[in-house]
Amino acid sequence: MSYYECKRCNNYKTKYKKDMKVHIERTSKCPKTAIAYNYTDEELYNSSLKLIECNSDNTYDKEQLLCE
Repeated sequence: MSYYECKRCNNYKTKYKKDMKVHIERTSKCPKTAIAYNYTDEELYNSSLKLIECNSDNTYDKEQLLCE
C-alpha cells in the first residue's frame, strides 16, 4: 500500500495526491509539529507530495522523506 502523508502536521494521510494538495494548500493551515519547524514551507510541501511506498512488512522511515 502506498500513500501520501502531510509532513507539516503528520496527522493527515491519503492515497490520492489531489487530496493531499487540497489539504496542504488550504487557507487555514494545519498546525506544524515541532520537527516541521526545522524545514521551510516549500520543503514541507514538496515532501508531503512524495509517495510513501511501504515495504513488505508495511513499515517506512518518516525521517527519510524529510531528509531527501
